[in-house]
Amino acid sequence: MSVREITQFHWPLRDQRDEAERQLGVLVRNGFGKWVDDKGSRGPAARKFQIFSASTSTGFGKIRGENGKPVDVEAGSTQEITPAEQPKIEPVSAKKSASEPANIVIGKDPEGETIL
Repeated sequence: MSVREITQFHWPLRDQRDEAERQLGVLVRNGFGKWVDDKGSRGPAARKFQIFSASTSTGFGKIRGENGKPVDVEAGSTQEITPAEQPKIEPVSAKKSASEPANIVIGKDPEGETIL
């Protein structure tokens, strides 16, 4: 993409050639793209910004910094996630009507467990 195209089609940089070129230069310095010379059929070669293609892997190498163990985010995980402790479920008394409000008390039972 050329600086001219950005200043014509990206509204925040409309008619701001120097700012568009500066922002593309920052992307190049940070390793997200590069400048390429594009020789069209007419006129001199135009300098265009070419962004590097994105990857779903964290193994970017030079682009994102060195990573000793790249991870493929598209691969399935075999790690099992379990909660810290299983919730205690107590049966509901059939004697109480569903329309009656429940007595909810926060405290500790004789074993020291927090109860509702």
